[in-house]
Amino acid sequence: MDESVDGKHVLEINRSEEFIDCIKKAIQGIHSEYICPVKGRFYNIYANPVFRNNEVAGAVVIITDVTEKEERENLRREFSANVSHELKTPLTSISGIAEIIKNGIVDEKDVKTFAGKIYDEARRLIHLVEDIIKLSQLDEGEQAVEKTPIDIYDLSRIEIHHLEPVAEERHIKINLQGEHMMISGIHSVLEEMVYNLIENAIKYNKEDGTIDVMIKKKKHRCEFCVKDSGIGIPADQLDRIFERFYRVDKSHSKEIGGTGLGLSIVKDIVDMMNGTIKLESKENVGTTFTVTIPLEIDYNAEKEQQKKVEKPDLSGKNVLLVEDNELNREIATEILKSLGLKVDCAADGMDAVEIMSSEAGNQYDLIFMDIQMPKMDGYTATREIRTLNDSKKANIPIIAMTANAFDEDRKKAIKAGMNGHIAKPIDVNVILQNLDRIFGQ
Repeated sequence: MDESVDGKHVLEINRSEEFIDCIKKAIQGIHSEYICPVKGRFYNIYANPVFRNNEVAGAVVIITDVTEKEERENLRREFSANVSHELKTPLTSISGIAEIIKNGIVDEKDVKTFAGKIYDEARRLIHLVEDIIKLSQLDEGEQAVEKTPIDIYDLSRIEIHHLEPVAEERHIKINLQGEHMMISGIHSVLEEMVYNLIENAIKYNKEDGTIDVMIKKKKHRCEFCVKDSGIGIPADQLDRIFERFYRVDKSHSKEIGGTGLGLSIVKDIVDMMNGTIKLESKENVGTTFTVTIPLEIDYNAEKEQQKKVEKPDLSGKNVLLVEDNELNREIATEILKSLGLKVDCAADGMDAVEIMSSEAGNQYDLIFMDIQMPKMDGYTATREIRTLNDSKKANIPIIAMTANAFDEDRKKAIKAGMNGHIAKPIDVNVILQNLDRIFGQ
């Protein structure tokens, strides 16, 4: 508390009613403790009676600085409150819409509109889960993916194209300035950083506002800058802007959606890339984020980066989809059929092993395998298939298609004998990349 408290009376340290009550209880022979806030910090006060000949002779007071612990606890409570709100709101909408459709209240012509709303709310839920997974992966360093040369100007142009419809709804103009510049990085990670910064600039901008995305080279570093004409950030909150789930304007944030994790993800990505991020903001004027990333290029890999994934020839290809969830099975089946594949299904790992052990197993060219299933999980099923006497069946390509999205899950899939890993929700482009790798050779 005070820098110098030696020799002082205990009540010179703190005269709060709670502190005095804590001391009084100790003198009365009762152990007491409480958290005491002082000048922006938190202290845990332990007061214990000292007995001599079965009588209270005094008290020992131990004061411990628990500021960091309290701050973590506050963040945890804020996390729980935000996650609860972000989950409950779309789930309530989905449940309500599904109920009125189920009860036949909705006109036939409006079903498509309501289905679209269910889809949007479901995507919002998925986005929250994905953000939490991304943060966990960044925290654990689970981004063991090969770096490739990436043109950050082209990447920015693509992300702006994706976000322009959202910006146009509020008449916000996005300008891209600068030069083409190759940096070495993980494409999906860099894409996330660029997208989050531009999306943030749209969310907290004003009607008819502007966003300038600027890219320039400074010595051996790339400077990526996103400047908006938005509501700005109060000076006393600038230091907290990268905290997880922290929202400057909570009421405004609820209106515009989001999880409060976007800028935290950006900060973790920048740190992972050995870069820096600088923030400048003025209320009612706007905000500028400037990211500086080292230029570390493997120019020999540049040609590989320019290759485009083409849809492989899938004519006559039969796949076995192993999925226990009926709805997920129906969705995956339709997606795979749309790519030209013939699809048969198995409800769990045990069924898949039985099918592959029989004559029917000869017809399949590939297996898409869920992981968490009753009777037999996907890892066990894969190991069983790999031990079949028929070498063709035993060596059939098997790709995990699962909600288990961590890098550790990918490693477990490969260790079990799988040939690839696709995280749910299913991305058609990711499926095509895997099919091209297997059938496009």
